[in-house]
Amino acid sequence: SGNISAAPSTAQLPGYTGVAVRSDLLNVYALSGDNGGLSVISKTTLLPSSYTAIADARDMDLDLVGALGISVVTGRTASAQAHVQRYNVLGVLQTTYPDMLGAAVADGAKSTIFGGSLLTMATAGTGGVNLHRNVGGAIATNIPIPSSTAFPNLTPDLRASNSATFGNGLIYVANGAAGISVYTLELGNLTPSCTISSSYVGRITFPDGVSVNNVAYSAGKLIVATGLGGFRIISVTQGASIGLQTTL
Repeated sequence: SGNISAAPSTAQLPGYTGVAVRSDLLNVYALSGDNGGLSVISKTTLLPSSYTAIADARDMDLDLVGALGISVVTGRTASAQAHVQRYNVLGVLQTTYPDMLGAAVADGAKSTIFGGSLLTMATAGTGGVNLHRNVGGAIATNIPIPSSTAFPNLTPDLRASNSATFGNGLIYVANGAAGISVYTLELGNLTPSCTISSSYVGRITFPDGVSVNNVAYSAGKLIVATGLGGFRIISVTQGASIGLQTTL
């Protein structure tokens, strides 16, 4: 009992690699990289209703509450700069944010995107983490990768910003062999034009040879992907004076 006997259903995607997937009540939104793009697929039929080619698509975030649609972060290719772009749920491009992610250049590198009500956070490899304003799309502030002073034996690509997440007022950045960097987020108020800044809090380090590729926050815990080091779950505790800004 409890076994699933039905054969799994599949939907074919253009491109060579699947990089992200999200869903709502009607559709599955699938992103494929390396000659791929954004596919909108019916949940009932698993047939694509639309497909939009995107050069070096790396990650996406789906926002239905704020009506921002689908946010996609791309890498830089020979014919296109790295950008954050907005698509509607039909897969139609709505806008391309004006500020390019010039350091997101490593072929096949990792980048992630994480959206909130005021800001969208995108990683850009050796360019660190950029927090974009949802209104207008300009980069409000940048969190650089850990310095060579702190990690003299690590080249920039080994301390690049692979992923970032937000939880309980703190930003957590996966910086490869440099571990996880932790920052507070300070907003002047909760308006689109408010002042925005971040402050370094500390770092979560791992044994030599462990590279942090991805990180997610849920209910006081960090879920961390470390490549050959496997998955790790870390309980997060913080003092009363840290993490008062709970909105991204």
